[in-house]
Parts: sequence; C-alpha cells; structure tokens
Amino acid sequence: MIIYKIRGDVLGSVDLVGEWGVSFQLDSLSSYRTVLYSIRVPLQQLRANIVENVSDLSFRIELSDFLYLYARNWRGFRGHAEISEELTERARQFFRDTRELDNPQEGWGEEQIRQCLINEYGSNRLPTDFQMRNLLQMLQRPVAATFSVPGSGKTSEAIAYWLCRRGEDERLLVALPKVGFLAWEEEFDQWIEWGRENVVRIEQSGAQLRQAFADNPDAKVFLITYQRLYRNVPELLDVMVDDDWSMILDESHNIKNYSGAYSNAVRRIGYRANCSRMILTGTPAPQGRMDLHAQCEFLLRGRIDLDRAVNFVQEIGVRTTKAELNLLTPREELVYGELPPAHRELYNILLGRISDSIGDLDTREQLRELRKYVVDLMRAASNPAVLCQIPEYVEVLPTEIVAEILSTPSWKVERTLELVNDLVTPTEEFPNGRKVIVWSYFNANTDVLGDRLRYLNPEIIRGDTPSATGDVSDSDSLEDGTREQILRDFKNRDDCRVIIANPAACGESISLHHWCHDAIYFDRSYNAGHYLQSQDRIHRFGTHPEREDYMTCREQVVTYHILITRNTIDTRIARRLEDKITNQEGLMRGAEFSQPLFENIGEPLEAGVSDSDIEDLLVNGLTEE
Repeated sequence: MIIYKIRGDVLGSVDLVGEWGVSFQLDSLSSYRTVLYSIRVPLQQLRANIVENVSDLSFRIELSDFLYLYARNWRGFRGHAEISEELTERARQFFRDTRELDNPQEGWGEEQIRQCLINEYGSNRLPTDFQMRNLLQMLQRPVAATFSVPGSGKTSEAIAYWLCRRGEDERLLVALPKVGFLAWEEEFDQWIEWGRENVVRIEQSGAQLRQAFADNPDAKVFLITYQRLYRNVPELLDVMVDDDWSMILDESHNIKNYSGAYSNAVRRIGYRANCSRMILTGTPAPQGRMDLHAQCEFLLRGRIDLDRAVNFVQEIGVRTTKAELNLLTPREELVYGELPPAHRELYNILLGRISDSIGDLDTREQLRELRKYVVDLMRAASNPAVLCQIPEYVEVLPTEIVAEILSTPSWKVERTLELVNDLVTPTEEFPNGRKVIVWSYFNANTDVLGDRLRYLNPEIIRGDTPSATGDVSDSDSLEDGTREQILRDFKNRDDCRVIIANPAACGESISLHHWCHDAIYFDRSYNAGHYLQSQDRIHRFGTHPEREDYMTCREQVVTYHILITRNTIDTRIARRLEDKITNQEGLMRGAEFSQPLFENIGEPLEAGVSDSDIEDLLVNGLTEE
C-alpha cells in the first residue's frame, strides 16, 4: 500500500493491482480531483489510459505509466507518496533490468544457432553468412534492432532471433504495415512450416479481437497492423496480461513520432512483452535522431532521454548493406519524351499559377496551396488528361483546350504500352515473356493504364485494394481482387504478367524478385522512401523457391525503366530523389542520425512534397536542365 499525501495531509492510498495495474483510492472528492489532475497532466502526453470511478473515488493506471511518474518524480511524486516496499522493489527491479540491457551477454555461437533452429524447430532454412553475423550480435540481449537494407532478409533475421530466444509456451505479437501480412506468413512457412494454425492474422476489433485470441489457444504468432493495434489497446493489454510474450515491430519507423497515436499505443503494448522485443526497418530515423526515441523506449519498456536512446540504438543496431548482398547492379534506363503542344499549353498555365503564388508565402496555408500546384504539375507532366477530370480545371479552361488535351495521347501512356508489349513478348530466354510491374503515384493513372492494357489482363494494387480475410495459406480460398490473390497469381500464373501498383500501397514487405525483373516508373513522387522500397520489390536477396542454390538477383539483371518528361518537374524530381538517396547512404554508413534521411517517410504530405522540396523549387527552378 502507498499513502498519498500533499503538504503532509493524507489523501488516500495507492496499491499494486495484479501484475500490471496501480489503483489510487482517495478519501474525498476534492482529494480525488487534486490527485487525478496532478496525474493526468503528465500522462496526457503519453496518451495513457486512466480508468476513472468517481462514485468510488478511485482510478487506475498502468504500472508502466506509474513507473514513468516514479522515474521522473513528477512534481515531487515520491515526496507526496509513501510507496510500499513491494512497489518500490518492483520499480527498482524494472530499472535494474533496463540498465542490464546495456551489458551484452555472450553465449551464442554459430553452431548453437544452427542446432537450435534444426533440433528445436526442424528448420528448412539456415541464416546466411551476413544474417548469422547479425544474429550473433543481436542474441547477446533480449532486445534487438536490425536496420539492414530492404531485400536483405530482415524478416528472416527476426524469425531466427525470436526462435532462438523463445521460451516454452512463449507467444509473439508482430506489429506491421497492412501489406506485411503475406510476407510474414510466407517466411514462417518457409522456415519452419508454421501455417494458419500457428500464425494468425488479427483483423478483428473489441470483443471479437479477444475472441480471436481465445479461438486460437495453440497459435504461436499473431500479426496485427499498427492501426488495429492503436484502436484496440485495452483489449490487447487484457489478452497479454498472463502469458509470456515477445513483440516485433516491422517497419518500426511507423512509431517514430514520439507523441503520435501509434507510437504511444505500441509502447504501452510493448510493456507487456516481457520476453524479447525487436525493431526492424531500413530507415530507422527518416527525420533525424529524434525518430529513434520512441523506438528505443519500446525496446527498453521505459521512458529514457533522447541522448541515451540514440546511443543505445546505435550500440545494438545491426545493418547489412546493399553491397554485402553481392547482387548484380540494376540497370537504369531513362526514357525521355516531350509534351505535345496541347499538353504543354496546360503545363504552362499551371506554371503561371505557381509564379503568381511564389511572391506570397507567409503562411502554412499558402505553402500548402503551393504544394497542391506542384502536385498538379506532376500530373500534367505524366498524363494531363487526368486534370481535365477535376472540376476546378474544367470550369476555368477554355472548352477547346480541354477537348484538345483529351484528344491528344499522353506520350507516357503510349511509351508505357510499347515497353510492356516488348517485355511480355516471348523470347528464347523467356519463352512465356517477361513479367513487369508498372509504378504510378496517381490512382487516375493506374486506371488509365489498366484500361489501355486490358488485353493483357493486368492487376492493380493501390490503397483501396482489400486484403484477404480467409486462409491465405490456401491459394484456392483467396478472394478475387485481394492483394494476396493478385500477388499469388502474378507469381504462379503465366497469363498474369502485368501488375500496376502505387508505391505507397505496394512498396513494403513484398518480394517479387524471383518472377519479375523489370519495373516501369510511369511517374515518381518526391518520396524517396517509397521509391527505394518499390525498387527493392524486384532487387532482393534470396534463393529461388523452385531452383535450389539459384540466387535470382545474382544471376538476373534487374532493369528500371524511368519515364521522364523533358523541361518539366520530372527532371527536378529526379535530381531531388538522387540527392536524398545519396544523403541516406552516407548517413546510414556512419550510423549518423543527427540529420534527416528523408523528410517525408510516413508524413501526410501529398506526393511527398516537403517544405525543403518547395524551397529547392524556389531556389533552383522547376526543371533540371
């Protein structure tokens, strides 16, 4: 029991409730309001859950939130509360455990890792040399971080790490982007043949989420999106209250915003992960060192200052570079074209709008308006006809200009059709023709391309493409039109040769490198993270599933066909992407997180157009000569 006092007056008691809760019981309504207010102010920053019961003059908080107050000694918290020996020892033990994470423990060797995977789990695969190197360092602690490049097998490292550390009856919760379900299911199946009975998607909410866990008592792994985790924190806390749990964050930069909703929810759930915790992402600090703060607090299950967070992550993090994968260098084919006169006229009208706006950029609203014009320039450089579907343009443009724009083919559309036809045509090397993925940021462009290529039965993946709800391990049960069905058909069917995709919706956690070696970039946004992720869908490390010892991307050259309209914003975007990627490579080589990798990973910026991109346009102009 804890006696809570202010100015020497006893206001009530505070007790440890079970393993994870702390209950405040006050002696009067005024005391209740005083203490609740003093607690609520700091905990609001954490989006902590305070369960109030005014009629009983009590409220309850999570033990992790109590420890935050204890560690910070919020407004003399420890001076106001006579804390019981039980709870004091619990706090001290927690902080001792946290400090011990700074001291790596030896013990795992390569042979021990192999024997564990083979003897305990009958593993069909073993870590590669660079994965083994990373595992030897990661297994020194119950927390781990891998920042290897996309396509290097971070998911495989995470699975091997957890299996080696896993205790009896221990379960795993994986938080991931929506597109990550299939990758984790396939990896568990390929490593240890765990199917749906062991690896379960959590796609329910509320009481149904609780029931999903209850209905799968023998399951070992549960997959949940960041969004669903955020919306079901109380239910997950209840589910995880008794068992032993580990937790992995896939694409952990999703919680980089320290005060963000996902970030706070993940850290609260992470406190229940009493076994091991791991983060994996190729871009751990897209906006600079502050992005590591929440990720590190998830690992440590506690609140720490930023400097310690950065130092700790840099100390434990492992990284495999692209060069270490020893893949064939991709070929980049730049395909240039010109806007026809009618399309150039519309483009020049848009340029005039921007010129009129540049002189008055005093407010954020004005900057946002300029960003919108920049996005319209991107549309005009790729397929101006889509702008004529937007009322604000149709209403102000002369009827004859609209008619001419609509009747004039887009050079990018026509060139894309030619490229696709050439690639899918059978050759001696590819008797069935090659497979190709066409990338476009704009949904309107994916619709146009899908219609023009309909004779090839292309599939389209973008933000509104649903995920499968049935047993994804059973190909016959996949619903038509789901991303899982589309990807399975693309990999396995000869008559499915073209995917048209949006990088934001299909750029993470998908591997197509064994089946597809050509990507066409119909247009590109300023988002360098999305661009790199999309490239790595077909340029990755891994042995072909049907050809033993055949490392696809060490044998087959990948080609990126990039369409660029001359004397348009396309050329400026190309320069900015090159600069951002070069900057990232330098920072990641030195594990230097004081500067941003990219300004816009995970940010709600249309087409990834950041403030610095706008500044670049103002300084250097709208084209790159």
